[in-house]
Amino acid sequence: MKKLAIALCLILLLCLSMPAFPQSKGMRIYDPDTKKFHTIRGYENSYAVCIGINEYKFWPQLSYAVSDAVAMKEKLEERGFTEVKLVTNEEATQKGILSAISWLGTIAGEEDRVVIYFSGHGETEEGIRGQTGYIIPVNCPDTGYYANAISMGKIREATNLIRAKHILYVMDCCYSGVGLVRPRSRDDFIDRMTEYPCVYMITAGQAGEEALETGGHGIFTQYVLRGLDGEADYDNNRVITGTELGQYTQTWVIRKAEQLNRTQTPQFGRMDGEGEIVFVLETQAATLIISSIPDKAVIRINGVMQPEVTPAELTMLPDEYTITLEHDDYDPYIEKVTLIDGQIHLIEEAPLPPQTQLYVTSVPPGSRIDLGELGVYQTPAMLPGVKPGDYRVRASIRGCRDTVRRFSVMPHTENRLELQLFPCSRSQMAWRSLFIPGWGQYYGGRYGTGTLFLLAGVGAAAGAAISYIQYGNAVDEYDISVKRYNDAFEPDEFQSAKRAMIDAHDSADGKFAFRQAMFIAAGVVWGANMAHVLIAGPVRAPESPQAQAELPQWQIAPRVMPDSLSVMFAYRF
Repeated sequence: MKKLAIALCLILLLCLSMPAFPQSKGMRIYDPDTKKFHTIRGYENSYAVCIGINEYKFWPQLSYAVSDAVAMKEKLEERGFTEVKLVTNEEATQKGILSAISWLGTIAGEEDRVVIYFSGHGETEEGIRGQTGYIIPVNCPDTGYYANAISMGKIREATNLIRAKHILYVMDCCYSGVGLVRPRSRDDFIDRMTEYPCVYMITAGQAGEEALETGGHGIFTQYVLRGLDGEADYDNNRVITGTELGQYTQTWVIRKAEQLNRTQTPQFGRMDGEGEIVFVLETQAATLIISSIPDKAVIRINGVMQPEVTPAELTMLPDEYTITLEHDDYDPYIEKVTLIDGQIHLIEEAPLPPQTQLYVTSVPPGSRIDLGELGVYQTPAMLPGVKPGDYRVRASIRGCRDTVRRFSVMPHTENRLELQLFPCSRSQMAWRSLFIPGWGQYYGGRYGTGTLFLLAGVGAAAGAAISYIQYGNAVDEYDISVKRYNDAFEPDEFQSAKRAMIDAHDSADGKFAFRQAMFIAAGVVWGANMAHVLIAGPVRAPESPQAQAELPQWQIAPRVMPDSLSVMFAYRF
């Protein structure tokens, strides 16, 4: 005689605070094979029917079938199942069992999981087309039982009416004729196992074997319960799949039966679908211990600042994190860590690299330096926290030629950039002032005298131009008066033309004298301008190079960016 248990479990992905896990949120689990965390889909609700029969009317009585069903009900409720219906003894007729399974069809949704557990007698019938398995209701006759037993065909029909994504049958009996298919290899399994529907089954043994009882339970149910408590988690990822539960149960039931000098070989596999049923165990917090050199570093986890500073011991949920340690005058220390359930992870004496700094000095000091994306400063300048890379600088100061240079900033060190600006030459100043008075002075940094010579030069040039035009007009008037004098016939006309000619001549003489004075003034301005350029030369550097051997302890410098203006306060330690 054989004892049969059928249970269907699509177990809700479980976290510590939520018995039912919404499908839209999923659950993060660790896969030791890939050493990565994966997100698997959860279930909206979980339902189960647990059936146990001790008091058969026509078949031998059983001792622990009902207690096994009760234990399974309690275990599933402990695992967060929404509702578990218990059917025992006189309620477990053919109609009662099929009615309970039909109830699952009315309540379970497409994102739910369902468990059907049966503990009682089972039988296998040899037919022309192979074996057929049956479970035996409480009032089924022991002869001609086909009409009152429940065949696997009827169970499949009832299963087709259940809309749940994952269904698990756990059958604590020995029988055959199920047609189970073992899952294939585990390629990408952790990501795919909850994506597709499936109907899964684990049976207590093969046809012709007896389901053994000991210690107050059938040994099959004992190991199913122990497997759900975590012993079936072979890969230690806190997720028990239907395959792991089947493998665990089969291994230990075979060993236990051998100790009793008996044979019992549980079977497991898919009846339908390509998915995989899962049981998620409660998450165990991980411990992260961090120390750094130097200590008292600020801790950021995934960019969020923590109240603790190093050294610190943090209790965290298992997952992947980016740990950042920050300290003044040091560049950040960044490490990605994977925290696994219940384990301790050490970041021991993390060395914070010295801050990447850029010190810029110039000869002469006080030069304006344009560092592009780093901003605009005045030397001597100290820039903390500079991003390593290649840059271009343009330095300028009164009296010196602009200096353009490319340089590189090396990480985690004090980078020093020394710029040499050379005074403008007198010849370069002179040829500029030759074309425009004051231009050479401006080029040499003498802005005051440059402005004076520019205004004087412009004024002299404008006076010369105006006097030249006025003299030309006076000459034209004189030529007209001469013509009128030569054309005169009458004495009065002749005298009038003579006076006009004399006045035009005197006006032309005055305009000529003014023009000559303006030309002389322009020449004097140009000459004085050139003499000043050659004698005075460019302005001198504000101080000697030795005066800036070290950067000042305190420094205030403007910083000009494309879209902002700021002031930098720097302190040299």
